[in-house]
Order: sequence, then C-alpha cells, then structure tokens
Amino acid sequence: MSEGQAGQLATSGWAFYLAGNRQGALRDFRAALAIDPDHVNALTGLAQAHMALNQLPAAGEVAKHLLKVAPDLAQAHRIQGEVMRRRRRLGEAEEHIRKAIKLDPDEPIGYHYLAVIQFEQKQYRSALATVEEARKLAPWYAVLAAQKALILLHFKGPKAAEPFADEALRLRGDDAYVLINVARVMLMRGKLEKAHDLLEEVLRRDANDEEAISLYLLSDPRRYKLLRLRVQMPFWRKANGVLGWIVWIALIVLLVGVLLVAAIAGRVPAIFIAVAYQLFWRAQYAGHRRQVKAHFAQARLKPDY
Repeated sequence: MSEGQAGQLATSGWAFYLAGNRQGALRDFRAALAIDPDHVNALTGLAQAHMALNQLPAAGEVAKHLLKVAPDLAQAHRIQGEVMRRRRRLGEAEEHIRKAIKLDPDEPIGYHYLAVIQFEQKQYRSALATVEEARKLAPWYAVLAAQKALILLHFKGPKAAEPFADEALRLRGDDAYVLINVARVMLMRGKLEKAHDLLEEVLRRDANDEEAISLYLLSDPRRYKLLRLRVQMPFWRKANGVLGWIVWIALIVLLVGVLLVAAIAGRVPAIFIAVAYQLFWRAQYAGHRRQVKAHFAQARLKPDY
C-alpha cells in the first residue's frame, strides 16, 4: 500500500465521521495509520472519533502522538485541550486551547473551546467576551451564535438568550450543537412544541444522543410537569431579578408545606415521601429514555409517537 492510499483511507474515515458512523470512521483511520503511523489527518480523525464515542483514554493517547508528530499544529492542541476538559483537568485544557489560538488566531473554533472552558467554570462574562471576539472573525458561524445563547441563558435568563438562538437557527438549522442549544433555550422559554421538533430532528440522525434525549423528554407537554418546572425555575428566576427570588422562595416554602401536610396526614416521615417521589419519577424517566432511544433507532419511525 502507498502513501496515497493512506490519504484516501483518511478521507474515507472523515466521510464516515461526518455521516455519524463513528465505528466506520475508526476502521478507516486505523487502516490509514497502519500504512503511515504519523499521518496527521488520520491521527486527527481518530482522536475525534474516539472523543465522539466518549473513549477518552484512547483519544488521549492519539492526541499525545499527534502533538509529537505536529507540535505546531493548532488542531493538535485543540484536541488535547478538549480531552483534558472532558477529564475535568480544566487548567491544562485552557493551556492547550490558548496555545491553539496563538498558533492560529484567525480560527474561530479555538475561541469556541476556550469559551466552553470558561462557561464550565461559571466565568460567564469572560465566556461572552471570548465568543464576541470569535464572532468578529466569523459572524457567519452558527455555533458561536448558539454558544452565546447558551451562555446568556445561564447568565441572564432565556429571554436574553432567545434572539441569539433564533440567529443560530437561521445561520444553520442542521447542526446538532445548534439544534440542541436552541431547543434548550426554547424549553426554558416554555416553547415546548418548538423545542420538541428541534430535538426530534437531532434524534432522527443520532438516536444515542443522551443530551438530546433528556431535553426531548422534558419538552413533552404530557409528561414531567413538576420536573420541567424545577428545571425551568432557576432560569426564570435569573430573568426576573428580585421578583424571581421571591417566587422561588415562596415555591420552596409551599413545597415544604405540602410535604409536611402529607407526612402528618399519612403518618409517614416527610423525607420518605420526598425520596419515594424521586425514585418514582427517576424510574419512569429511565424507562422513557429507553423508549425514546428505541423509537428513534428504528429504520421507520411511527408517525404518532
């Protein structure tokens, strides 16, 4: 086999990866590396495929080798940074991402990854500033608009986030990251039908997307009303300032009161009632997750689901 064949296999691996076939991608990237162990495109793809499958130790090993082969490649540092982030080693992750930005300051994806790290550290102002810097470079990049919406959702609430969610959807309505984060904003705004439709689009392509499944269940108006309210309330509270805090505290007092009345009437300790309720809906939720995954994994979907 020749070097040209390694390149063809790497290209084929990326085609599988972009189509959502991670196992096919792994196979072709490995075949390319069997011909040329230092093939940068194949190493990059193999690390990405391992990460997509949440195989972090394998991704880390490939990323280390890629950094040895191409120490000045921004993509190599981005991949290593993402591996470190997922391992919760955020300091090391930030070092690699900042190195990637230094090597390629005009590539917006580096700023995206840096903002992800800042967001996870609850540094919302810094994350917004990083995203805005990237948006000056790439105002067309839908991921950045969706990321800004996500940060604003946690920083100022769903109303502030919605315009940027709409912008992301206009820029690119077929990207999974965009669809999931726009759906999250719509869910917190109470626009359940729109959130449900967006998440359905994600799950039609990838029935194993756990984040999309969780949000999909919460967006079903027939189910999980109390759970949905509990998830929505912190965002509503942020958007409504002092009023939000007053309502939040009132709801907590009301819930405690209901538990105490139920406990006294039924002569059962309140903690038992609370735990029983948690176990009940968690069991239901787990069962419904399996149903959703099985449904979207079918070759032909039931139109009335």
